[in-house]
Amino acid sequence: MPHDADEPTVRVDLHLHSHASDGYYEPAALADFLSDAGVTFASITDHRSVAGAATFHDAVASRGISTVSGAELHVDVDGAEVHLLAYGFDPGHPAMADALVGTPAAGRAIEAVHEAGGIVCLAHPLNTPWRDGRLEQAVESLAAAGLDGIEAYYQPYTDRQRDRLVALADRLGLLTSGGSDFHGPQRTDTPQLGVDIPASRWRRLRTAIAGRAESGMYGCVDRDVDVGSEHFDAGRINWRWLLARIVLPSVMVIGIFVGLIFAVLIPTMEERLLERKREITTELTNSAWSILADYHRQVEEGRSPLEEAQAAAVERIRRMRYGAEGLDYFWITDLHPRMVMHPYRSDLEGRDLSDFTDPDGVRPFVEFVAAVQNGESGYVTYVWQWQDDPDRLEAKESYVRRFSPWGWIIGTGIYVDDVRREIRSITGRMIDASFLVLVVVVGLLVLVAYQSLKVERRRSAAERDLRLSHERYRALVESAAGGTLLLVNGRCTYANRTLLDALGYSASELAFLDLNDVIATDDAGEGGDQLACLAAGTEVPEPFEAKLLRKSGAAIPVLISATPVFYSGRRGLILSMQDLTRHRAIHSRTQRERLISQLQTSMLFLTEPVRNSMEEPLRCALDTPVSQVVRMMGRNDSGAVLVMGPSAELLGIVTDADIRERVVAASLDPRQPVSRIMSAPVVTIAEHAPLFEASLLERERNVDYLAVVGATGSLVGMVQSSRAVRPDSYSLVVLTQQIRRAGSVEELAECYRRLPPLVVALVESGALARNICHVTTMVSDAIARRVVALATERLGPPPCPFCVVALGSEAREEQTLATDQDNALIYRDPNASEDEIGGAADYFLRLGTEVCDDLNRIGYHHCRGDAMAKNPRWNQPLHTWKGYFDEWITEPDGSAIAHCNVFFDQRAVAGDSALLRDLQQHVREAIDCRPPVLSYLALDTLNYKPPLGAFGKILTGSGGESPGTFNIKEAMLPIVNFARVFALRAQLEQTNTFDRLDALAEIDELSEESHRAVVQAYGALMQLRYRRQTDRVADGLEPDNAIDPRSLTELEIGTVKHAFSQIQAIQKKVSYAFRGAG
Repeated sequence: MPHDADEPTVRVDLHLHSHASDGYYEPAALADFLSDAGVTFASITDHRSVAGAATFHDAVASRGISTVSGAELHVDVDGAEVHLLAYGFDPGHPAMADALVGTPAAGRAIEAVHEAGGIVCLAHPLNTPWRDGRLEQAVESLAAAGLDGIEAYYQPYTDRQRDRLVALADRLGLLTSGGSDFHGPQRTDTPQLGVDIPASRWRRLRTAIAGRAESGMYGCVDRDVDVGSEHFDAGRINWRWLLARIVLPSVMVIGIFVGLIFAVLIPTMEERLLERKREITTELTNSAWSILADYHRQVEEGRSPLEEAQAAAVERIRRMRYGAEGLDYFWITDLHPRMVMHPYRSDLEGRDLSDFTDPDGVRPFVEFVAAVQNGESGYVTYVWQWQDDPDRLEAKESYVRRFSPWGWIIGTGIYVDDVRREIRSITGRMIDASFLVLVVVVGLLVLVAYQSLKVERRRSAAERDLRLSHERYRALVESAAGGTLLLVNGRCTYANRTLLDALGYSASELAFLDLNDVIATDDAGEGGDQLACLAAGTEVPEPFEAKLLRKSGAAIPVLISATPVFYSGRRGLILSMQDLTRHRAIHSRTQRERLISQLQTSMLFLTEPVRNSMEEPLRCALDTPVSQVVRMMGRNDSGAVLVMGPSAELLGIVTDADIRERVVAASLDPRQPVSRIMSAPVVTIAEHAPLFEASLLERERNVDYLAVVGATGSLVGMVQSSRAVRPDSYSLVVLTQQIRRAGSVEELAECYRRLPPLVVALVESGALARNICHVTTMVSDAIARRVVALATERLGPPPCPFCVVALGSEAREEQTLATDQDNALIYRDPNASEDEIGGAADYFLRLGTEVCDDLNRIGYHHCRGDAMAKNPRWNQPLHTWKGYFDEWITEPDGSAIAHCNVFFDQRAVAGDSALLRDLQQHVREAIDCRPPVLSYLALDTLNYKPPLGAFGKILTGSGGESPGTFNIKEAMLPIVNFARVFALRAQLEQTNTFDRLDALAEIDELSEESHRAVVQAYGALMQLRYRRQTDRVADGLEPDNAIDPRSLTELEIGTVKHAFSQIQAIQKKVSYAFRGAG
């Protein structure tokens, strides 16, 4: 029955023949034709052979075409030979050995294919010996024997014939396959490649192939291929093909041409020339014979006596000459033989020549007589003197004719050497002409061969590029941390192991699936348009949510993002999928930790003394007019003014609420003194009281402002609790606002001195290490930005955009109390004269110097490694920075790797962050081009040995500052390096180690269990590091990183040992991911 015209179709060709059987083309050439024909699924079905299957698989795979093993079997059905198409079987299975040889019984062949994991279809059913109703009976009989399907969509068949076969298949419950039976140009009836099969029938066929195989689809084994190995035979020049199809025919043509000249043309020319010479001598002799006849006629007519006539004839012929030099002649003998006349041998005239012989013993004159007696004339060959030169003897061939009336023989001859010389002359000219023709022919053939070689080289290069592109995209997909799928023309071409495990399909099964088979949208239809675009091969710019359909039927919510690629001459897409289940859990956990951080910090600030949040109050006297107080409040943007007595004692307060209610609403004359409207007494609070006490006091007394008094009771400030302790201020806002308002380095230093007690309080309150890092980073960033702003105010406007970049731990947002400053400065490449470029360099070097020196005065010490913006090397325009990274990435020696470990952690602190983004994009592209640099970075992770002894004892001696300690900063570096190198490989933008670990977990680079263990280990070590530093701060000592194991509790020692064991675990992961790094 005909299929629905609106149903989509799939272009396949499951019936092809290569030169491994009776086809014309090699498998690689077939792959090119299939790609041009738009075929997406193919199978090579050579007669009784699978020799070309492996080559065909590699060739079509590089062009984005899926394939399955196939063969055309010859079987016996009731004495008739019928062809069956086998698909999806294991070519190496022992059962196939008999099926591929000879003509086994149909039932046995079907059984063998099933045993090998394949299915069987009847090939070109209408080309079988069965006609009319016999076809249906035969197919029904084969179906009972296990036949799986029929080739209903055979390309040469008409639509009517196909519909008939489809109806037959449906009636018998058989599958429908299709193909072209393509052989090549040697078959005049060879059809076009490819046939369109309805998508629903194709899905049934591919499901049957996959279901029959015990472990994926046989013949489609996925192999890891080294891009630089000799596996790329298909990318090499096919010298056999070139020699057989181009060079050998060319050489044969040249050989035949040369052989034709020397074996046929020249001998024929020699024969023709000799024949022409003979004809000339015959004609000349006949002319001389006619002269004798004329004189004989005179005798018969009585006009001349016989003797006179003979003498006259002799003399006339004696004088006759011919030839180029006029030296060729005639002679006359009689039948005796006696010489009658010879122009050059008069000594022989009248002599009996019966015994005259030439040097070869031939008696020429006797031969003359014998020649004319047999046939009146003839040719005789002998040796005679050369014309008139008696000393030169040459071979000669003479023509003689008898003149019967007088009994004479007249003749003349040609010298063989003369003929040969002429033949040589003509032959030479022929050879010269032939040589020129040969040169032209050879040139044309060489040109054809050269052009063919160029075409073959281009084909080989294209083949190699296709394979390289194929393997590179496979490597890209395989190396991706999360689930990744390569999609070509809406079809699943390749997926990495992560996605295959999630789907439950093998790689070969996946290659036969469409996008809609593995991805679906929700019932509400959200994401349907994006999915349709992906299926059509169109890029979807924004990520969208969908469901990943497992083989088991379960669905996994995923977030899909698409990246366009150009694959095998076709546009494709790389789909990256994130498991939203884990992503949402991690996001929820992160949000919860941030909330905890805010709450902990808020509670901490509620214990801050009031003096840290108070403002300088406005003061006025009792008799100050209300109008003047209003103007004072307006100019200073203040909501209250304190009224002071003559002895500076605090008498009352006037707020904006008092003015509204007691002046405006009561229409009071604004010239009245402020004492008429002030509130008294004023509620006061001690400057050392905590903020939460101020908040409680305001609520208790129902006031908006509190006067802050010192230890002596004198007025020192005013505070509005609703501003100081409102919920959105329960964070670092107070401190950072003071930093932003600071007008000098000294004020900033005062703000910085508040950081250690803040960190101490956070540590003692049990705050998480990453939350403490957040606090220290906010403070350091705020100070750095204010320092840069103050420096630019002093130096004047910058000549071009710039960016101050934090490096190292500051960039990672992991500064502790024992961290020095690491920074750099990038400025836009000046597009001006050399003087202006030099001026920009001077300005930014002064800026970098002032910023670094001011930070040092505040408390952020100079970097011991001089990695600071005051160092001219780290204060450069953008193009210079790009050059630095190119050098480090291209030649990663020890110094370069040390720089990479510092400068690969970057974060914009002040200025134009676009400059840093430009540099970071350049760095990512450079790493993509030279990925080995990541292996060198990984080596740093592997070189560190955690200070853990064989029996689990913590080893000391690495502290540096004091004996019996270990350096906890060094102990944490392997985790930092691990997170950095894997983030660089995955092109993540995060810089914080905690954030990097979270991101790696989101893209499935880290399992949930590993992520939790590593984060806990890093957090524990960071917590211990903060504990050590805050203890030293409490003791009035400089904070450091030396940990004495004896000072740790049993719980802390266990935590440290567990952290060290996690470091060893991630070192193994690094070693595995970067094989050869160690």
